[in-house]
Amino acid sequence: SEQIHTDSSKMQKTESITISLPAEEAEQLRGNISFEVHDRSGNHSSMTDDDRVIIVDSISPKLEAKYSKARVMNASSLIDAPYDENDRHDFNLYYEDEAVVTFSIKEANFYPEKYIVKVNNMFEENEANVDWKYLGNDTWTGEVKITGDGDYYVTLQYVNDRFEDDLVDSDGTPIKDDNTAPFYRSPKIVVDNTDPEIEVSYEPSDASANEIYFDGARKAIVTIKEHNFRADDVVVNVTAKDIQGKELDTFEYIEKNHVENPEEKTYIVKEYRENAVLRSNWYYLDKDGKPTEDINEADNPDIHVAEIQFDNNARYTLEINYRDLAGNDAAEYKSAEFVVDKVNPSDLKIEYSDHKNCWEEILHDITFGYYSYNPSVEVTITATDEIAGVDYFSWKYEREENASESNVDILTSEQIHTDSSKMQKTESIT
Repeated sequence: SEQIHTDSSKMQKTESITISLPAEEAEQLRGNISFEVHDRSGNHSSMTDDDRVIIVDSISPKLEAKYSKARVMNASSLIDAPYDENDRHDFNLYYEDEAVVTFSIKEANFYPEKYIVKVNNMFEENEANVDWKYLGNDTWTGEVKITGDGDYYVTLQYVNDRFEDDLVDSDGTPIKDDNTAPFYRSPKIVVDNTDPEIEVSYEPSDASANEIYFDGARKAIVTIKEHNFRADDVVVNVTAKDIQGKELDTFEYIEKNHVENPEEKTYIVKEYRENAVLRSNWYYLDKDGKPTEDINEADNPDIHVAEIQFDNNARYTLEINYRDLAGNDAAEYKSAEFVVDKVNPSDLKIEYSDHKNCWEEILHDITFGYYSYNPSVEVTITATDEIAGVDYFSWKYEREENASESNVDILTSEQIHTDSSKMQKTESIT
């Protein structure tokens, strides 16, 4: 200050003055008051008040929060989206490993105890021990690291009092996520280090004696165990072929892009159209093991179930792949080939050998075909099955009614199996 003189017309031994620290000149003060006093004879004394620190702080602390690289998705639609801190509650951040939240606070009068940082998940709330570091220019920074599977929110509460302004963001907008105190809350942070699990069971589960063959429809029951589940990420590929390997029109196929990773690289898969139905028909299991679409009735909301029906005649294989929202891949499921064939073998034929000489031809003609000199007759039996293939033949000979009893009455065969290593739709035996 300038020299502040007393009123010389008042002859008194004790004098005092009152000073005001103008806010327009000193928005930020933190220090001690000292003064000197001079008498009219030229003597002087001085004093510094070391017991009290005067703080004037009319500038709000500015907070900026940053997040380590994550997969960012809209919280309601679960569609990839660019992150916007101003609308942070509209987003979920997905991490395959550790998540790091970095707070930066610009404040001249920084007291760490005034900033309470907590990490909340669905089970508990813990105060974080933040190691605040000074970067210069009145700026302090601290990190919060989150590990372990879970859904988290990080909060920062500024413990305000009546002499201080609110916590503001980098644009100067007050941060108030509740009505009681300045309060910052992060978007939902999801840490997921666990690979999804795919299990498939079938109804009926047991095939016929031929191991992979079914004479009726078959149903696959697909179960995926995953906390951060999105049905659109289930990739199902079904092949349906005949016995010769020709693809059948049992399923209508479409090409669809699938996001491979957060860097927006894509690949194209060929999947059957019914997969769209599969996406919309996932359900949970209640405590009695019965299907329910209500997550509140689910015995375990991380268990997701869907069904694939194999009604048409074909030789099938089923492949299922799944990557969760954090980027963890399930082990690929790939079935062995199985066959659904509800149609009987067709195009049955019987052909006879014809090796008679001229005399035998005359006898054959004058006896109207009843004479056959050959001691044996070769008969070729043929059948077609386009899906399962012919497994075996069995044949039977019966004497014609009213024929001589000297003829053989009945001949029968054992089962005569075809060569299973030859995948052909038409088989014959002689």
